[in-house]
Amino acid sequence: MSSNPLLKMLEHLPKNVRVLDLRMNMEEQIEFFSLLAEQKQRSIPEEFKQRLNDLHNPEYPLDQRKKWIAQAVTTDSVEVMRALEKYALDCPEDIRAFAQIAASQSKIFMEASLLNEDQVIIASGLGGSLNKIRYFIVFSSADKSALNELQQSIVRKETSYLFKAQDAEAEEVVFSGYYCKMLVLIPITCNVEQLLRQSIDACNELGNFLSPSPLVSTAKYYSDEELDELERNGVTPDDFMGEEFEYSWDEEFDDEEQGDEDEDEDEDDDMPQ
Repeated sequence: MSSNPLLKMLEHLPKNVRVLDLRMNMEEQIEFFSLLAEQKQRSIPEEFKQRLNDLHNPEYPLDQRKKWIAQAVTTDSVEVMRALEKYALDCPEDIRAFAQIAASQSKIFMEASLLNEDQVIIASGLGGSLNKIRYFIVFSSADKSALNELQQSIVRKETSYLFKAQDAEAEEVVFSGYYCKMLVLIPITCNVEQLLRQSIDACNELGNFLSPSPLVSTAKYYSDEELDELERNGVTPDDFMGEEFEYSWDEEFDDEEQGDEDEDEDEDDDMPQ
């Protein structure tokens, strides 16, 4: 197995895993999960209801509005979850992506609470579906010449057969010059590196025309120009692999009483003047 940290992480995932289906900027996701991890206790539903109007008020600092949203995610309330979902659809542009992540996370937390089971959440730039992660995969010709119609047909047929055997779904296949770019939903339990090696080997049995080193990302969809730039900069397949983040409900929020009010922050300091 590769030494890539993402692939190592996926080898040891527990059973109760959910993949966020949102395609989001990685920086926004990192910021959201960092703020969420700072919340030491669940918020009271009434506190968030009082803040709903404030969240639409641009006079409040963006950082403060994001903090209120992160606090709301910890609220064990269906009503607050619905309010977050509604807010994410009709909120200021500067906080929309953050609110969408929060609404999705709140729904997963609520499901875990109702089912009384802990879940590990995986988020990535390209998102996923249920127990599958969305990968951006790039195969390229070995001699940097454009893939002809026969080679394109071989790639389509061989990858389709091998992906289907692993319950992977190719959502998009685009041939552009010597690149074959794919968006593929792959189960988290699948050995992605092995699947791609098998795919390349199967294609190369019929002409040895593919490079042995595919590029893989879970972070974003790259244009041809961006791929060319990465290649010029000497980016390797392992460098190119996007990052994943796992977040467990019960690691950050337990049911123990937490009455240390000295840790509470005075929100009135952030009121607009």
